[in-house]
Amino acid sequence: MDNDKVVEAVNMLLTDSINHEKWEQAYMRYANNLMTKKDNYSAARTKFRMPKPMYAYSSITMASNSPSFDIRVHGQSVGVIQVKKGNVVLLDVSPEKAAHTKEYFHLDYFPVKSKEWDSSNEAKKFRSMFKDKEFGRLKSEEHRIENLLLAEFSKRLRSDGKILCNIQPVKLSNCFFQLTTPLKASTHSPSFSMNKRGGATGGGIDILARIKHSASDTRLAIIELKDDNKNSEPQKDVMIQALSYATFIAHLLRSKAGRKWWSLFNYNGSIPDALNLDVVSLMPKGSSEEGCLTPISIKALNVVLTPYTLYYELNDKGQITGFSGTLINEIM
Repeated sequence: MDNDKVVEAVNMLLTDSINHEKWEQAYMRYANNLMTKKDNYSAARTKFRMPKPMYAYSSITMASNSPSFDIRVHGQSVGVIQVKKGNVVLLDVSPEKAAHTKEYFHLDYFPVKSKEWDSSNEAKKFRSMFKDKEFGRLKSEEHRIENLLLAEFSKRLRSDGKILCNIQPVKLSNCFFQLTTPLKASTHSPSFSMNKRGGATGGGIDILARIKHSASDTRLAIIELKDDNKNSEPQKDVMIQALSYATFIAHLLRSKAGRKWWSLFNYNGSIPDALNLDVVSLMPKGSSEEGCLTPISIKALNVVLTPYTLYYELNDKGQITGFSGTLINEIM
C-alpha cells in the first residue's frame, strides 16, 4: 500500500458515520477530563522525585483519574506511583511488574502495595536497585531506545549535551506521554479499534514532538520509532504506520475537541487554517528500502502531511551519538 492510499484508507475509516461518532465522542471526553484534571495532575507530579534512570510516564487514563504515574526504567514499566489526598505519595508494584523486573533486569524484587515513596523501606530498596546503574541489552530494546530518545529530545540546549536542537517531545504535566489512537496500524493495513465501552484500543503514537522549522513555524510531529532497520520492515513500511497515526491527528485537530487537544499539545492560540504536520520514521541507519517522501494533502481538512526520515546512531555503549536523514535539513 503506498502513502496516498494509506491516508485515503484512514480517512475512510475515520469519516465512516458510525466510527466518526465513536472516536469523536471518546476524544472529546478524554480532552475534557484532561483539561479538568490538568492543574491537579501537574501539582501531583511535583510531590515526588525519581533518581535516574527512572522516568515518570503518563497516559490518558492515568491523567484523567486519581493522579498516578507509571515508573519506567529504560522504557520498561516497573511500578506505579499514586498521589493521594494530603499529598501522600505511594508506591505500588504489582506481581506482574515484580516478575518483569526480575526477568528484564535480573533483579530480585517483590510485589508492593501502597508503601510511602519517601520513607518506606520497600520504596527505598526499590529505588536503590536502579539508581545510577547501567544494564545490558534488555528484552525490549525498542522501549530502551524510545526512552533514550525522549530524554535526548527533552534537553534544552547544546550546553546540556543536546545533539539535535529545536525538537521537544510533547509532555503531559512534564511526563513522557504516549497518545493512544483508535487505529491499529502495526500490520501496515490500518483498521478501526475501539471497545464496547467507547474507549480507544488502537496503537499508541511512539513520540509526539514539536519541531521548529523557523522562528514562526513550529510544527507538530508524529514520530514512529523502530529499533532496527531491516528488509523485513523497511523504512517505507514504518512510514505507513506513521502516516496512519498522523492522519488521525489531522482529523482530531479538526474535530470539535481540536482546540482542546491543540492546547494539550502545548500550543497557544488558534489552530492554523492551513495546518502542516511532520510525519517522521525514526530508525537506526541501515540499507532497507526508503519510500516516497512527497507531501500529502488532505484537502477536506486543509492539512498537509510531510514525510521525513530521521536516523539515529549509537555507540558501543548504546548511547546516541548523532542523527541523519531528510529532517535534519528542515529543522531550524
